[in-house]
Amino acid sequence: MKEADVHGLSERYTELSDRFRSLWTFFQFLAGVYKHRGDGAIPYDYDFQALYQRIQNLVPQITGNVDRLVQIEFETIERELERIRGELERLEKQFGPSYLRRFFDHLKRQDEKILFALVKFYLMSKHLEQETFDKLDILLTRLAEAPSEGEVLIQRARPDLLGTFERLAAFSGIAPLPPSEEKPLIDAVSELRDEFERIGDFDTLVQSKVYDRLRGFKTRIGRAMLHPPVLFEITAANIAARNRFRDLFDIEERQLLEGTNRIFDIERYLKKNPNLASDEIKEKIEIFRESRVRFEDARRQHNVKRSDILDLRQSMHDVLAHFESTAADLLGNLNKRPGQTAAPRVRPLETRQEVVPQPVPPPPDQPSAIGPPRAKRPEDPPITSITDLLPSDPLLNEVLHKIMFALELVVWDRTPEQVIEAPEIKRLGLEAWEVETYRNLVEGQSDDNRERLHLQQFFLTSAALRVKMEEERREIERLAQSGKPDLLFEMLEESASSLDRAREVERRFLWFIDDMLYRADTEALEQIYRSRFRFLFAFAGLWLDHQKNGGLTPL
Repeated sequence: MKEADVHGLSERYTELSDRFRSLWTFFQFLAGVYKHRGDGAIPYDYDFQALYQRIQNLVPQITGNVDRLVQIEFETIERELERIRGELERLEKQFGPSYLRRFFDHLKRQDEKILFALVKFYLMSKHLEQETFDKLDILLTRLAEAPSEGEVLIQRARPDLLGTFERLAAFSGIAPLPPSEEKPLIDAVSELRDEFERIGDFDTLVQSKVYDRLRGFKTRIGRAMLHPPVLFEITAANIAARNRFRDLFDIEERQLLEGTNRIFDIERYLKKNPNLASDEIKEKIEIFRESRVRFEDARRQHNVKRSDILDLRQSMHDVLAHFESTAADLLGNLNKRPGQTAAPRVRPLETRQEVVPQPVPPPPDQPSAIGPPRAKRPEDPPITSITDLLPSDPLLNEVLHKIMFALELVVWDRTPEQVIEAPEIKRLGLEAWEVETYRNLVEGQSDDNRERLHLQQFFLTSAALRVKMEEERREIERLAQSGKPDLLFEMLEESASSLDRAREVERRFLWFIDDMLYRADTEALEQIYRSRFRFLFAFAGLWLDHQKNGGLTPL
């Protein structure tokens, strides 16, 4: 046999061995997928060991004189490999790209050699369909990821990754692109990657449709995406997209959780007061519940889609908007003049009677810590928001509204000591006199003493800042453990404003204490001491965690 023919047969053997390893690896991979899905053994059996031995037996026969039988054996094994590939392809079509992605999310470590073999399996297809391109896109991106300790994905070094992609291009026969065609493709992908990194919130991410545009770009260029320099930029864009979605989804998930807890509060409130549950709000809550079930199912399967988030958010907004509108109507009816039908202020009773505004004295043996009650005057405007009680404060408005909303969900015929044990309030950690302060302000039961009015307002604002600092400390601890330095930095920046305000509030505590001692008005002294010590505990905890994690802590 001629030397050239021997060399050609040797290359043919190398290619045949390569295809065999890819098919055997893919068979083992499919067996793992079936087992993971709970379907039992893979419905295909083949003696790969025997075929491997046949391939090994070819080695000593491809040097020197090669007879016709060796050529026939080569052709027979190549046809057998193609038949195996067809059987495995039939089985793998049962699993869509999303399931392939979730399966790899389930694996803690991913061997580069296995990924390389799986990519080769798909590249063996004579006709690459859209779904095949999607699966290749997932596998190639995994192949491009460098090992990382945290959750942030990092791309492998360019020289190593380009070398890997060039070997795959040679395997699949991808011809190099002319520079005039290569550069526009690279520039287009780079621009999309930069757009991912510029997006700062989840709403913008959704509205930009940048994910759809990236996927559409890959679909349009087809096999050209496998050209190594282009593929390097595509995997970089995919990694940037996954990192950005994960970061922004974490923020969105916290907001969804907070909204979900508020709706749970609403459901408990309506359960206690079924006469306030209209058919409309029942329907909206049911839609929310269905959206939440879909979202939780998707999250358990690591397959949350943008539509799942948008549906849940919209259904949540519909419930909250409807309930708050209904609550506003109740608040508007609260202080109607005598002779009008007035609804009680979110204070449900078993038997409804017409409510006539009149003084409400404190319970026996429980004197008000703030001062004697005062009747609500008919000419006083109704309270419809926290800004009617306190001056607007951009730093605390959100927390004050959260406190107000929680207190409005608790029936008002319960004592403050009972209220602070209610699930709606317990997680906020309010004191009984802080609850009583809110009620007194809402019902206009504070006296006309200016110092006492300031003390009432201070009880609420200092409690709000305490709750805010406790929440920020928990969030800093969570982000410090999650390996997300960008989000941690943002939280440190935000919490610095709370620490700065806390210094002023501590001075205000001391002023109230000195003033009470000077005037010998010590009725509320024990309560303000307890509020101060709880405040200092939250202040010190946030300050220490803020400093430990590299924040510029106010001194």
